[in-house]
Amino acid sequence: MDMYLNVREVAELSERIAQRIRIKAPTADVISTALLKKGSPPQYISDGYKQLWVEKLYVAYSTIDDPTVYYAYVTDKHIFEEDNSYQNASYSRKNLIDLPRDISDQFKFALQIMIEDNKSYAILENV
Repeated sequence: MDMYLNVREVAELSERIAQRIRIKAPTADVISTALLKKGSPPQYISDGYKQLWVEKLYVAYSTIDDPTVYYAYVTDKHIFEEDNSYQNASYSRKNLIDLPRDISDQFKFALQIMIEDNKSYAILENV
């Protein structure tokens, strides 16, 4: 089973997504260098209207006025971590907190792709 995209591949994908959504972003070289730093947080890129998140385990974007987050690349590990964080929040607040429906649907679709392709990740956008 394939593991995840390497840092360079994630950075190159993020560069293509940034171009497609028309946001000025650092080059793939700059992003991959940042992602290689130990303990690096997700790279957050924004022009004040559009925002892009790049991490070793996912690439996602949205606009400030639209609550929908679109995943271009996601791993099984990221899906598990997100699901787990919502479960922990529900437990600690003693109130059911679900993943937003749009994200949950994307994660289900991604997991289906992973099963079909026998991989640990899915690329949800053709760029």
